[in-house]
Amino acid sequence: MPVFKKSSPIILTKVEFLKDQSDAAFYKDRYQYVLRYAYMPGEELRTALGYKLDPSQTQYISTVPVDGNRTLKTLDKQKKVYKFYIQRTANGDLYAGRYYDADKTWEDALYNFKTLMMAQFKK
Repeated sequence: MPVFKKSSPIILTKVEFLKDQSDAAFYKDRYQYVLRYAYMPGEELRTALGYKLDPSQTQYISTVPVDGNRTLKTLDKQKKVYKFYIQRTANGDLYAGRYYDADKTWEDALYNFKTLMMAQFKK
């Protein structure tokens, strides 16, 4: 199944796995967007992404896809979690997704991010 519909304005030519570079280096090589991840304690991650914090909470809610629907998962705010995001190389802007979808493993976090983002294209 194609990732984007034929009517999509985005044209994908190929996917390359590159070693990490600075935004300027990616931009110079004509990459406009880069998929990145953060791995840090949930509280720090939420702060870095601009989410509201409640000091009285001991856990945070993460949105995860299950059987084509969204469900909620609790994560200890002091435990390290993974969160994927897309960064625009030209100006450093980032898109972290519509939902806070962090998870304990990078595989689950990537699946959450991709699945929830693709669900938006279906609308």
